[in-house]
Amino acid sequence: MWAALVLGLLFGIGLGPCTFAFMAPILGVVFSTAGENLPLSIGLLVAFSLGHIGVIVAAQPYNCSSEIS
Repeated sequence: MWAALVLGLLFGIGLGPCTFAFMAPILGVVFSTAGENLPLSIGLLVAFSLGHIGVIVAAQPYNCSSEIS
């Protein structure tokens, strides 16, 4: 359990600068539209987040065991 947390933190620190280059324009659009249309800006952020993690979820192997040894 701790190994997964540490691995997630390492990937977050290592890939954070790379992710920010894609996230900055989205945050700019979200912040600029939030004053006029808050539901739209929340929807844009949620859609981006789902697309961002969708690749990670799709990359999981289907034959993983649910048991932790």
